[in-house]
Amino acid sequence: MPDQMLKVSLHRGKKKEDFGIILGCRLYVKEITNRATAEKENIREGDILIKINTTNADNLSLKEAKKLMESSRSA
Repeated sequence: MPDQMLKVSLHRGKKKEDFGIILGCRLYVKEITNRATAEKENIREGDILIKINTTNADNLSLKEAKKLMESSRSA
């Protein structure tokens, strides 16, 4: 069966209401601010995050990932 393109319009009743779907994405390193630590840990721009501490990063939103990273202690 060939792929089909569908056009869908989603409407919200209230501004803060969800659309009823959640979009997923992969989290990756966009920019490195501490080159020394990145080189020590062999981290490069473009690397994909698999886990943040012990939490699997596959289904995290950007907001959730940011919260986890901000709550982490610096070594």
